[in-house]
Amino acid sequence: MTELNAQTSQAAAQTASPAQGWVAGDGTFANHQMMPEDVRNVVLSKKWSNVADIVKSYRELESFIGGHKSRLNIPDNLDDSALNEIYSKLGRPDTPDKYQLQAKVPEEMQMDNQLVERFKKFAHAKNLTTTQFNDLVQFQLDAAAEAAKADEQARLKQIEEAAIALKQEWKDAYASNFSTAKHAAEKLGIMDELEKLGLADNPAVIRMLYKLGTKLSEDTLGVRTNAPAMSREEELKKLLASPEFNDKMHPGNQAAFRRFLELHGLTGQA
Repeated sequence: MTELNAQTSQAAAQTASPAQGWVAGDGTFANHQMMPEDVRNVVLSKKWSNVADIVKSYRELESFIGGHKSRLNIPDNLDDSALNEIYSKLGRPDTPDKYQLQAKVPEEMQMDNQLVERFKKFAHAKNLTTTQFNDLVQFQLDAAAEAAKADEQARLKQIEEAAIALKQEWKDAYASNFSTAKHAAEKLGIMDELEKLGLADNPAVIRMLYKLGTKLSEDTLGVRTNAPAMSREEELKKLLASPEFNDKMHPGNQAAFRRFLELHGLTGQA
């Protein structure tokens, strides 16, 4: 009886007196301003109004975690066998050869099959899903394509800058001097090697070939025929229809592309 009277008196006191702190006697939040800032931010963002809301939210969270674990069948002992089963359910193929390459390979690029097979083994060892495998391959392909594009733009800029530098130096004699340099390289059989090394448009190399061409005799370089040459328009039309120009994998593609630039005045005879 005494204990019951004490509880009744305490409840009456809580009802009659103002709330002490930020939690009232009935569990409601009486004063948000008195809450610690980190607590207040969470309470306001969750729109909790009393302690019961917090308890309910926590119980729901526990239920979700337990259910999530149950759905994945995550065992307490995560040995290799258990982990393999989990990764398989997440989307990792059973063996490396089961990865299906779905990435979009640009037409101008060729896939290294041996490298792809090595990457499949790497991806499987890292427990990658098929989607993750293809995403990574696509990223590398896109990066390689961007790098190739940047290299091509740099090469074209180098060709243009070389032509401008020589035109400024040789002025009206540019076309004639360049023709002499090119003729010397062709007769000496070094044009292909210069192109492979990226030196065919180097101003220093062109100057050297020009000087060489002026010093060597016609017997050494060969006498040019007087056969009528095609007009620039005729040669350009023929070039655009040639397999060397249209097939990027053709051995003569680079030379054909360079002649295309020459006919447009970017290099060679302007």
